[in-house]
Amino acid sequence: MKKLAIIGAGDLGQQITNQVIQDQQYEVVGYFDDFRKIGEVVHGIAVLGGIEDVQGLYDQGVFEQLLIGVGYKHLFSRRELFERFQGSIPFGRFIHSSCIVDQKSEIAEGVVIFPGCVIDYQVKIEENV
Repeated sequence: MKKLAIIGAGDLGQQITNQVIQDQQYEVVGYFDDFRKIGEVVHGIAVLGGIEDVQGLYDQGVFEQLLIGVGYKHLFSRRELFERFQGSIPFGRFIHSSCIVDQKSEIAEGVVIFPGCVIDYQVKIEENV
């Protein structure tokens, strides 16, 4: 099971954590959040640091993949974060096991798909959705 870190320990980050843990696709090792203290425990998972700590902790092997749990109120920041780490840190892809996904669909990196979704024939979901 790959080690996953999540940027954002707010509502969306916690929802992603909950789904990932229940579906047992990753081991969630921590959050990165500039608005929380290092070591603070959120949803049973510790805050590892802020955004400036992401690359260093990846380089140390603390985690293997990254997802962004920054929601729709901050889409510009979400895009900036994705572009900042794209190419230097692998982004995960979480598709809940209850989803129906057609083999002809395409799902890029950094995508989170919550339970019960249907991804139909030739649907293309681009990165960071």
